[in-house]
Amino acid sequence: MRRIKPSSSIALVLAFVGVLGVEVWLLLRESKLADRATSVLSRKIAEREWFAKQSPALTEESEQAIAADLVHAGQALAVLRATLQGPEAGWFNTHPPAKPLDAFFDLAGFVEKTRHAAAQARVGFAPDEHFGFATYSTEGPAPELLPGVYRQRLVAQRLVDALIVARPLALLGFQREAPAVLVEKNIAADYFFLNPALSLRQPGQLDTLAFRVEFSGQTATLRDFLNRIAGLSQPFIVRSVEIEPLPAVNSVTPATAVPLVRQNFSKFTVLVEFILPRAAPAQSPL
Repeated sequence: MRRIKPSSSIALVLAFVGVLGVEVWLLLRESKLADRATSVLSRKIAEREWFAKQSPALTEESEQAIAADLVHAGQALAVLRATLQGPEAGWFNTHPPAKPLDAFFDLAGFVEKTRHAAAQARVGFAPDEHFGFATYSTEGPAPELLPGVYRQRLVAQRLVDALIVARPLALLGFQREAPAVLVEKNIAADYFFLNPALSLRQPGQLDTLAFRVEFSGQTATLRDFLNRIAGLSQPFIVRSVEIEPLPAVNSVTPATAVPLVRQNFSKFTVLVEFILPRAAPAQSPL
């Protein structure tokens, strides 16, 4: 019998140990991979069970039902928007002037017509009153501002007409909301700064045009003006009303020498927002 040398025995043992070590390493690696796979499987099972418990269940039938609901919701939203704009929605969708000169004449016509209507109704106003558009008393808006200024003019005309019919003692001021950036040519009397807390505006969802109307008269005048705004078919929302009593005017008649106090008048400041149609988002008119 051939005897195995000691050196050969050691080599065999080392080789066996090496092979065993590799096997153990492979076993441990496979075990870790199996644990990870089991963990992933458990998460997938949990997700599947969670989705299965949802109502409605995420099946092909429920997906079709959800799609149909979205269509109906879109149609309902369109109806609501049309209702919000009123039966005369077309008045706001007219084409703006194509050139600054055309816009200048459009604004000049608005100012002249409104001054005449106020004079006919015996409503006082400043000789240089431009009803919020003094900025464009000598030239039209820049081309990029034409649509925005035109929309403001349309809305302003509705408000001023309603005020004139209410017959205040005098129109003291009519202002548009100040744009984000004012330039040197802007006329300060045209603008006011809107307190964000008073605005209905929601970026990306709801946009508005804001105006501030100042006039003098009696409480009945204010009530009539507010009722006329509420009666407009367009979406005008009154955001605030401020009342400031004006000093009473005393006079003495020669016959009686008794002081007579004329009816008291007040100064009213009304902040109004017009809700813009989504199809016509507001720009930054100056």
